[in-house]
Amino acid sequence: MATVRPNLKSHLRFSEAGSDWICSTGFCVVRCREKVAASEFIFAHFFASTIDRQVEALLTGSNYPAINSGDVKALRIPIPEIDEQIAIGLVLSDMDIEIAAIETKVAKARLLKQGMMQDLLTGRIRLV
Repeated sequence: MATVRPNLKSHLRFSEAGSDWICSTGFCVVRCREKVAASEFIFAHFFASTIDRQVEALLTGSNYPAINSGDVKALRIPIPEIDEQIAIGLVLSDMDIEIAAIETKVAKARLLKQGMMQDLLTGRIRLV
């Protein structure tokens, strides 16, 4: 979780295996206990309004608002049973994938529209 300007929500869910990873001091590494918390579920909460309100109350500094790792550790997240967390995490991941696909389609449609408008404005294509 980003600790410098956390309100910008520059958080990252890192899921690659390994033990030699190094993290910037601008982040707090959050690890989930196996069979207690699902990382997808916890990560989704870092973008939720319940965490936003808590972070806003803890921010210090004006140019580079920040929180410390102790503040991150003290954040309160409602946690249901692990099976429910996993199910919620999977649904949210599927929704993220679907949203990304829709955003790609929208971007392509905008480019197509822009090209068609250009053709109409330059007179290459005329409407009858």
